[in-house]
Amino acid sequence: MLESVVSPYEFHARAIGVYTALTLSDLVLTAMPTDGAGDTSSIRPEDLPRTLETAREWAWSSALWREGVLLAGLAEASPLEDVGEVCDEIEAVDAWSDIRPMIDTRLFDDTRARLEAISRDLKHGGINPGVSVPVSCGIARYAGRHGLLMFRSPAASTVTKLEARGTTTSARCAVSVFDGIDGETLIAVRETLNDALVPLREAILETNETARSVGVQDTDLVALEREVLQPAAAAYEQAFTAHKRVLSERAEDEGCRYRVRTVTLSFGHADPDGVLLAAATAARSLRTRAASALPNPVLASPGGVIGRRALSVCSVGVRRLEAVLV
Repeated sequence: MLESVVSPYEFHARAIGVYTALTLSDLVLTAMPTDGAGDTSSIRPEDLPRTLETAREWAWSSALWREGVLLAGLAEASPLEDVGEVCDEIEAVDAWSDIRPMIDTRLFDDTRARLEAISRDLKHGGINPGVSVPVSCGIARYAGRHGLLMFRSPAASTVTKLEARGTTTSARCAVSVFDGIDGETLIAVRETLNDALVPLREAILETNETARSVGVQDTDLVALEREVLQPAAAAYEQAFTAHKRVLSERAEDEGCRYRVRTVTLSFGHADPDGVLLAAATAARSLRTRAASALPNPVLASPGGVIGRRALSVCSVGVRRLEAVLV
């Protein structure tokens, strides 16, 4: 089973990586601000205006939650528990001293303050690194520990670009997805293309497992891409093309403002602490006024929490954009 994770920041923005993950994966996990946040029994709805606003903006995906395609955590734990551990580590480990002053103190406060801080930053697109950095690192650590494939949209900020530099690439392919559709339509897409999705998911799993194998050679990965991943992607693309008109009509009937995107998928591995390393690098560069020549982050976290190749990553790039359909 292909189990994946997407950042709550990308989910809130309805980024292309989210739609790619929701189309290709069996299950997708993201972090809801209220899940694993602590005891909320004494909090009234009016105490959490930002959190409730965030929940309302996620309503487009309600069908996916009901069907069990989207999850807020596995049975063992919530990603937000990892966020708390990241904050504690930043306070204690010298290697993170450059980013320590930026961490939002509300993450250490009571449950209400923590929920509202995360929800506010989600709504504003992650503009507060004091929240987005520990949340993003917590999600990545959670994914690495549970063997989840992390889907990432194209990097935009300095930190995400630096983080992307620390990600290897083992194999690539290209597929088409619907971007901007609602949860009901996504379920229809998944059901319609299921026969092609099953072998593609198996190919992705085999690609990731092989890339992490001890002693794997570049020639092995090239052969796997050519003989397993690319044919599965081509079969999926053929099925997508065959059903594209019917699925487009379904999206139009639902009133979706959508696009059909052809995306490139680059599968690789990274350090789950890549965002911390990138943030520390950016902070040092800003302090020394050398932001125009940012160095690559060192690909080894000081604590060795999980392992530098423990996080499986699918980097999503947009290859072609078709006209908007209303």
